[in-house]
Amino acid sequence: MRNIFLIVVFAISLSPLFSQSSPFSVVSYSQGLGSDGNVVISSRSNPLNSLGTPENVDIDNGPNINFFSLGFGGTILLEISPFAVTPNTKITIFETTFGYQCDIYPEECEIYEGKDSSQMFLIGTSCGNEGMTLNAPLFLDTIKFFKVVDISNSLNFSGFLEPADGYDLDGIEIQNFNPLAIHLGSFSVIYNEGIVEIEIVTLSESNSWKIQVLVSENLIEWRKLTEFNSYGNTSMPTKYYGEVFFEPIESITYFKVAEVDLDGEISLYDPISVVTNLRGPIELFDLSGRRTTNGNFLIRKK
Repeated sequence: MRNIFLIVVFAISLSPLFSQSSPFSVVSYSQGLGSDGNVVISSRSNPLNSLGTPENVDIDNGPNINFFSLGFGGTILLEISPFAVTPNTKITIFETTFGYQCDIYPEECEIYEGKDSSQMFLIGTSCGNEGMTLNAPLFLDTIKFFKVVDISNSLNFSGFLEPADGYDLDGIEIQNFNPLAIHLGSFSVIYNEGIVEIEIVTLSESNSWKIQVLVSENLIEWRKLTEFNSYGNTSMPTKYYGEVFFEPIESITYFKVAEVDLDGEISLYDPISVVTNLRGPIELFDLSGRRTTNGNFLIRKK
């Protein structure tokens, strides 16, 4: 009867991780007119005021304008550094209307995003002077462009003394909460007569370069066993599989995943233990003690 080795893995809870980005370049724009049919005043016509981190200061501070007025029917196309889309990606667009709410002063826009500027996808609409947060669609792996289109109706502003100038874009903020370079779905290692079979499944990847498998006999000294070229940026599950010749030193060997991103940063994930002195496949167990075929375990980033 074959002995069964129970894998017990301990995990340290993660504190929230966070990354964010904002547009850095104006690709193109077409400013519409004001509600009176005239051009928008020059202090509100600098498209560069829509770049960078939103100031989100919704008070009239005289000449210090930090937004770009699209004008009625106006558009602007912005570029950001490629930003990986994960289930935790949030997009917030900020508008400045000096205290007026949407039901009183309905300056509205549509927001589009895309991997390239030739194919953009509508992700939502925004109205009023409060930041509107939207979820990024997961059918895109990365975001590189945003387009904002004014859809305000000039007839809604006929009762105001000053002409309206359409949606006033203060900026866009893209955020990932709890981002990992790779979101590791499963990791399994099976030892069988001098060969280890390795299977890794990532649920998403961000800025990833290499996925390495490290090996150790004492959980202290680690060496690289093999590596895979990672997909890079994706929100879809990706499977990596390989077979490597391996001569065990001890009866129990430890394996873990190390991810190397394009910036050289390394993320380490929790190890698993495998009996390496038996012939034939090794049975694996998850944290609750149930038999498993994929070696699921909890993740810790160091």
